[in-house]
Amino acid sequence: MLTIFKSLYLFFFINLAHIFDIENLYVIINSSVICMNIVQSFWSQPVHITGDGEFEKFCGGWLCEKHHAISWAFSLSLLRKYHNKNKISLFTDTAGAGWLVNQVGLEYDEVNTSLDQLNHYDHTLWAIGKLYTYNHQDNPFLHVDGDVFTWQSLFPFLKKGNLLVQSFEIGHEVYRTILKDAAAIGIKFPEIFSEITANLQHVAVNAGVMGGTDIEFFKKYCRFAFDFIDQNHDKIATSEKKGGYNIIFEQLFIALLAIRRYGSLEAIDTLVTPEVGQVAGLTAFGQVPAEVKYIHILGMTKTMPAISNHMEFRFAYEFPKLYRHICQLYPEPANFYFIKNQTPENPFPHLSYFEQTPFRLSAQQLKKIQPDAFLTGQEEIEDTLESNFDNPAYFKLWDLYQIELLGIFHEPLMAQNKKLAGYWKLVYDMSMDDFMKIPFRLNTAVCNIIHLYHNWDEKMTTDNLAAFAENQLELGLNSENSFSSWLIWQSFQHIRLTRLDGWYTLFNFMETEPVCGATLLKLITQGKQFMANTESLRSDIYYFLTSQLLLYFRILPQEQVQPVTETNDFTY
Repeated sequence: MLTIFKSLYLFFFINLAHIFDIENLYVIINSSVICMNIVQSFWSQPVHITGDGEFEKFCGGWLCEKHHAISWAFSLSLLRKYHNKNKISLFTDTAGAGWLVNQVGLEYDEVNTSLDQLNHYDHTLWAIGKLYTYNHQDNPFLHVDGDVFTWQSLFPFLKKGNLLVQSFEIGHEVYRTILKDAAAIGIKFPEIFSEITANLQHVAVNAGVMGGTDIEFFKKYCRFAFDFIDQNHDKIATSEKKGGYNIIFEQLFIALLAIRRYGSLEAIDTLVTPEVGQVAGLTAFGQVPAEVKYIHILGMTKTMPAISNHMEFRFAYEFPKLYRHICQLYPEPANFYFIKNQTPENPFPHLSYFEQTPFRLSAQQLKKIQPDAFLTGQEEIEDTLESNFDNPAYFKLWDLYQIELLGIFHEPLMAQNKKLAGYWKLVYDMSMDDFMKIPFRLNTAVCNIIHLYHNWDEKMTTDNLAAFAENQLELGLNSENSFSSWLIWQSFQHIRLTRLDGWYTLFNFMETEPVCGATLLKLITQGKQFMANTESLRSDIYYFLTSQLLLYFRILPQEQVQPVTETNDFTY
């Protein structure tokens, strides 16, 4: 009886809003009275399957199980924070509940393990778990993926209320690729499919968030999708691109059916525009929370250490108690344990070369030039370079020495994580304007600017360095035997070189004295030929500074800005 009353109540106010064009009336009623349910779903079987590239769900698509656990914990914790009056449920299977609830320790208001019923389907078809969950909602709901993070309530985006999706995807090549495969293997589509797509450029949606009030529509859509899957399951299961069919029956079908039901794209609510809904916009951690309040780490971006580590660092800052629990479940060296050749005894193999054999390659090169050189320590190499500064025979020695010298003194990034943890407070408690007034300098414990004669590959590792020294790798000289500026830095896996051009030229301003973002903006825009939007550039500089400070640790605030001591819970 209560459910019927709520439905009638909701119907009345939505129509009242339409009549009087009160766009946000539904949102007010829904968030304060109706209490729309939030649901997440996790079918655990696909996380054990490897292969299929972009659509692989092994460890949820993450590089390791720890980051998979952090993703779920961070997603739920943020939903709790910004939707604290709403019921949050989990649809999963027995194994999924055992991991997420019993091990990771996530607290849902309700846990439903009925996804055990899906285990007869090919486990690569991971979106089936979401379809089942949509189909079993009898009240207005929002489904939120476990790799979605929001720093605001989602309800204000339900303006029309019938259907809310993350964003539209229009004309993406991946849909054409999968449909071409479908035609080749004889997949049968419903007649309605060809009718709807006749004049459309593969309009689909991204279902990072999906939901609404039109429960009847979701029931029809799910039947439509399951009929397609059941009819074609065996053929799909034999396809080399079978993982791609998830976006066909989850994201393409619902867009086509929604347009047919509601008449146009404008009738469907979205969280972000198609432009923001691209990878760069959806993973813009550097602008959270000042400008960006919605992140969706989708597809192959989960395999990028910079993205996964940014997620981990933020989670550790915002929810330290749950983070410590996850670290106890996965005690390997934080952020680095997926690196090849890493062991607990040697957690930083990319640094061990420099620690064990300082100036080895430089000394060998000096011997080639001066066979009678017996002393090849740092002082002797420097004296030799100083007295032969303009001699091309010593250019290779100069480059080798520059790289080996700075590789020795770089501090492991794990130590930087602990040391700089308190600086996270700057981006959470400061406005963008205030942050842009903070002067920053280069963090020479992690990176330095060096000047090299050769055109280095930006993917340089110690192996490349050795090959260069042994004449197995040819690197051309800069024009007219002149220097070029490079940043030598630690990635999460290697010592790397990056030419100082593009955004990296900003490091030049921070090498000798601190400079703030506002000054950088002024320096860039003072030229008469500058044509870019100043406000957009301001956001880009802010993103650059926050990422370089909190993710890569390449810059530090001026000395008087100290890390906050009460963030001792942020430990690795």
